[in-house]
Amino acid sequence: MINNAFYIANNKFGYLTFGPYDVEQLNFNTYSSDSHDQYRWHIDESPNSQEDIKLTLLMNLSTEEYEGGEFETYIYEKKRIDEFSQPGSVYMFPSKFHHRVLPVTSGTRKSLTFFITGPRFR
Repeated sequence: MINNAFYIANNKFGYLTFGPYDVEQLNFNTYSSDSHDQYRWHIDESPNSQEDIKLTLLMNLSTEEYEGGEFETYIYEKKRIDEFSQPGSVYMFPSKFHHRVLPVTSGTRKSLTFFITGPRFR
């Protein structure tokens, strides 16, 4: 899946990217209904001045049913990505787009995030 994501980044989006390498960072998120976990509106940015995060690849790794925790983007208008609520689903988007996860109201939502990086945009 990672190799396919890099192929799409390079050949469909036209981005110059680094990798894939064995040292790429993954971000595992667990959202619990006990504390109504959520992730407010944000964009994914690199703290490194030599690179940009080009694309964000999300994987839904939930193993139990949950409610809430919907994934939304805001490009020209707010859009809920209902397909990403299904365990095993994958969604990739340009990291500069605003996005959020709504509060989980029942169960636990688990996701894995992979950032595709490359040289700074010019």
